[in-house]
Amino acid sequence: MTITTTAMEAIKIKEGWPVRYIDQEVSVQVDGKKRPIEATTFIVQADHRLEHDVPVTARYRNLILMGAEAAGLNPLPRHPGKGR
Repeated sequence: MTITTTAMEAIKIKEGWPVRYIDQEVSVQVDGKKRPIEATTFIVQADHRLEHDVPVTARYRNLILMGAEAAGLNPLPRHPGKGR
């Protein structure tokens, strides 16, 4: 999946880049692929971090899972010794 420059710029605006978040390229291993793929992640800036982690809302989690499925990714990770 490739994101257009226009779409990436819209995502950056939505995420508050570069004030609240910065973007970073990462390599991700995807089930069924021999080689890692390149991806972009957003990292919260130090001065905007909370003192403790807060779980994501169910609405946000579902949005991410639906996006992963729409992109043809299996959003549920495998855990050794456990089924999916």
